[in-house]
Amino acid sequence: MNDPYFRPSLQVPRAGWYALAAAMLASLPAAWLYAWATAPAPSPADPLCTLGMALWLALAASCVAALGKVRHPGWMWRAGAALGACAWYLQWAAWLAQPAPPPDLLQAVREPGAAGAWFLRPDLVLASASSRATGASSFVAGAATVVVWLVELCAFMLPPALAGARRAAAPFCEQAKAWAREVHVPVHFRFIDDPEAVRRRLERDPRQLAALLRPCGDEETLFAEITLHRCEGGTAFVTICNFAAMAPEQVPVPALRTLAEAAPERVECFAQLDEPVVELLRVPAGEVDALVRGWEAAASS
Repeated sequence: MNDPYFRPSLQVPRAGWYALAAAMLASLPAAWLYAWATAPAPSPADPLCTLGMALWLALAASCVAALGKVRHPGWMWRAGAALGACAWYLQWAAWLAQPAPPPDLLQAVREPGAAGAWFLRPDLVLASASSRATGASSFVAGAATVVVWLVELCAFMLPPALAGARRAAAPFCEQAKAWAREVHVPVHFRFIDDPEAVRRRLERDPRQLAALLRPCGDEETLFAEITLHRCEGGTAFVTICNFAAMAPEQVPVPALRTLAEAAPERVECFAQLDEPVVELLRVPAGEVDALVRGWEAAASS
C-alpha cells in the first residue's frame, strides 16, 4: 500500500557533493572575517558575531540542499554539521594567525601565508588551543574557556545541520526532477474540532477535502489554514493547520506585543495549535486546483 504522505526519496545526486564542496570553500572568507571581528579578546559583540555566522552557515546548508537537489535529510544533517565544523576549524586557524597587536582588516588580508600554514596544520591548531586553555589564570578560567569554545562549536554545527535537513525533507517532484512549488491558499477555513477524525478520513480518501473544509470569514479567531506543494508531475501535497488568536500579553515578540497591547483592534497575532491536522498529504493536483478556485470564489462572495 502506498504511503498517503510525502516521503523523501533519500537521493544524494553528485551535484549535492559539489554544492557541499563549494559551500566549504565559501566558508573560508566568512571564517576569516569572523576571526578578525572576534580578535584578539572576548568582547560583548562576540555573541552577535557568532549568531550572524550561525545564520550564514544555516543559509549555506539550505542552499546546498536546494541547489544540489539533495533529498536525504539524514545526509544533509551530517553535511550541515560537517560544514559548521569546517567553518569552526577555519576560523580557529585564522584567529590564531592574527598578528599581535590585533591588526586592522587590511593588514589581516595582507598576511595570508601565516593563516594558510595554520589551515594545513591541525596539530598546531589543537596544540595552540590546548596551551591557551591550560595557560589560563586558574582551572575554573580554563574550564570556562573550553565551555565557551564548545558552545561556539555547537552554534556553528547545529543551525546548518537543522536547516539542511529541513530543506532536504521538502517535497520534490521525482518525475520533473525539481522542487515542488509552495502555494499558500489565501483563504481561512472553519476550525477543525476533531483533527484525528479528519486525518483518518483524508488518509482514506483525499478527495474529501471539499467536504471537510469550508471557508470562513477573516474575523474568526479560530480557523484552519492550508498550504499546498504543487508538483509538475500531476501530484500535490497539502498541509492543514489549526490557528487561534493570541492575547496581547501572550505574544512572544516584544515589539509585536507592545503594538498589540497599544492597538488590539488593529494588531492581531495568531499561533498554530498543536501538530498539523495533516502534513504533506498526497492529493491529485488537478482536483486541488479546482478546489482552490472554488474556495477563492466562495471567500470573495
